[in-house]
Amino acid sequence: MCRTSRYIYPIAALILLGLASCLKTVTNNNSSNPSNIAFVNMAPYAPAFNVILDGSTVGDSSTFPYAGYKKNDTTGGLYYYNLFAGIHSISFQTPQDSVLVSGLIQFTKNVKYSVYLYDTLNANGLNAVQLQDSYDSIPYGQCLYRFLNFSPTAPPLDVYISTATAIDTLPIRSSQAYVGTNLSSTATLSQYLVLPPGTYLFQFDTAGTKSMIDTITVTLSSAKAYTMFVTGMQDSVGVKSFRKGVIQMN
Repeated sequence: MCRTSRYIYPIAALILLGLASCLKTVTNNNSSNPSNIAFVNMAPYAPAFNVILDGSTVGDSSTFPYAGYKKNDTTGGLYYYNLFAGIHSISFQTPQDSVLVSGLIQFTKNVKYSVYLYDTLNANGLNAVQLQDSYDSIPYGQCLYRFLNFSPTAPPLDVYISTATAIDTLPIRSSQAYVGTNLSSTATLSQYLVLPPGTYLFQFDTAGTKSMIDTITVTLSSAKAYTMFVTGMQDSVGVKSFRKGVIQMN
């Protein structure tokens, strides 16, 4: 049985295998099989790049700046490109058409996905991960939240939350390692927490030490889903610096 990878692997001069070893061509390309995809740039070392989807350019460095993404003009959430379920090609390329990351990935009917380009500090320097963004079953009066660690020089992180009336004594997320370590499956990375709407202070600590690295204050709205992230290089400055943020998914 063919096993698919959770990553779109980086390439240099070689053609990427990735899912191509078991997925042969774009399939199920009809309107009865809708799917959606969004892109997020978490790569502090990346040059300006274009995103190529099935051979067509869908955005460039102004569309996807570092620690940035395209927003939906109507909802303010993440912008999703409409696709048919099946197998599609994605490529991140420089304006001079040099391929940074490329591969074939598969989309399931009626599922939204986000693809994150990030730094790996390996010989090729870049990688990408595809996550599911399922938020169609948000409990009534609640919101969804998840956390992703794209900082290659940050330690595993414990994530605590506090409100005006309470401070957590246990982390809501423990030992959240850098995505590039392969310690978590895409199913785990895709999971959300259920929280009541409100304003929260999220605190990032070095795992197991109660040593605070940073905090971020966010207001969560009912019936919305969010992705919190950290990225960049700790103790660095400029474009490579450690950054934190929140993506409203819907």
